[in-house]
Amino acid sequence: MIIIHGRGSLSAEIKTPDQDLSERTVYFELPAANIRKLLPNDASDPTAKRLRLSRAEINSLPITSTEYPIFEYAILDETDPLYPDRISEGSIQITGYRSE
Repeated sequence: MIIIHGRGSLSAEIKTPDQDLSERTVYFELPAANIRKLLPNDASDPTAKRLRLSRAEINSLPITSTEYPIFEYAILDETDPLYPDRISEGSIQITGYRSE
């Protein structure tokens, strides 16, 4: 699970132990916020991708000041759009105060 403070942003390396993602078309999807992002190559690791979520994107998640729900995400390899492959999936929880 990824836990993010409500006034924060996120930058994370996305990689797999057995695949070089540098030549792959990889997307991050967070349906609760209607976020679908094409991931760029990671500058520090040529076999990885880099996920960046801005504070504004974090704020687009539907949370209240008293409840911090868990949101599901997926990492998809769409190099072949006819046969997308789910590389990874997980959950994100926003905690603390949210930006106004």
